[in-house]
Amino acid sequence: MKIGKSIGGAISYNERKVKNGSAELILASQFGTDINTLGFSQKLERFEKLNSLNKRSQTNTLHLSLNFAPGENLDAETMQKIAWEYMEQIGFGNQPYLVYQHFDAAHPHLHIVTNTIKADGKAIYLHNLGKRKSEPARRAIELEYNLVRAEDRKKQELPLSPASLEAARYGQSETKRSISNIVLQVVGMYKYTSLQELNAVLRQYNVLADGGAANSRMSQYQGLTYSIVDSNGHKTGLAVKASAIYSSPTLKMLEKKFAQNRIRKVPALNKLQERFSRIINTAGSRAEFMELLNKNKISCTVFKNPAGIITTISFIDNYSKSVFSSEELGFPVPDLLGKLDKKPGIPISASYPIAAYASSQTEASPVFHPMQSFDLAKTLVMAEEQPTGLPVEFLKKKRKKKKR
Repeated sequence: MKIGKSIGGAISYNERKVKNGSAELILASQFGTDINTLGFSQKLERFEKLNSLNKRSQTNTLHLSLNFAPGENLDAETMQKIAWEYMEQIGFGNQPYLVYQHFDAAHPHLHIVTNTIKADGKAIYLHNLGKRKSEPARRAIELEYNLVRAEDRKKQELPLSPASLEAARYGQSETKRSISNIVLQVVGMYKYTSLQELNAVLRQYNVLADGGAANSRMSQYQGLTYSIVDSNGHKTGLAVKASAIYSSPTLKMLEKKFAQNRIRKVPALNKLQERFSRIINTAGSRAEFMELLNKNKISCTVFKNPAGIITTISFIDNYSKSVFSSEELGFPVPDLLGKLDKKPGIPISASYPIAAYASSQTEASPVFHPMQSFDLAKTLVMAEEQPTGLPVEFLKKKRKKKKR
């Protein structure tokens, strides 16, 4: 549930999904015409006429998402009925609203866009709407349609996996759409406490959040862009400004999330500490260590300083959707490397070249290493030579001169 003041932005987000085939408009209530004849301007105008009746209201837009359990194959007609009943029960039955069915995740879900200004110019009371009306409505609908309860879904701790969120690949998917979809879900669902930790999660989906080099104009003004990166960690294609993504995941917004997540991720720490200790102590080899991490839906990202020394190892628990450093898990970097060093596997002296790129907004300007394409155990115990003081992603590739 998102409350805002940009009805156009909410409609545009869903209409882009429709345009690229990942969503469908299945219901347009209080519009007085068939949905197939509705254009973007007509949809926007209907809402804006009502919003113009109360210009004092700080908020006039409500963007809702109704999510169902994976495997609940509901037809469009049932989805329409559920959306209609839900809007009636939360007090928005007389408001115009648009219902979009999205197909870009592993679970069925709907997005509903409406406005909060009534025909008499009064604003609908929104305070604590989720607890007062949305939760009772959800429980009643789950019972009526025999749906999996949200409480039961939470107990299952289903992870957000690449199956439900496709990694971005330049040239194979539209850049802004792919980045926006990944950033929206990761920013909203994962618990990270720094830009470095957010990047550890985003890297699973080939995306990088970049605040600019130290002392750069972008860094000074707290700018932030998101880019697709290739398997070697190089930025590919055009960067997308944070302000251009729906919900505006800017650095200022993320800093609020960092503070909230320091508290939100605490309950997941003890369970992950137990799982991680069991993995590191029972793994008979580095290969088995990596295999056990994968089975437990744990991924890892290594950060090095410009001298090539490992400074931080972040572990992403995709069950609790939380990010913890090895120190938080009870294994400072030297201790963890020492334990891995003693396990059978590739000798430390073996060479293993890995492309690196920088994670911005950190004092030591650490180098951020992609983990998906490489053997974790090798990476953790191998030193890497840096040809220059600059991260690879900021080095311009030499263009071959054409022979005349």
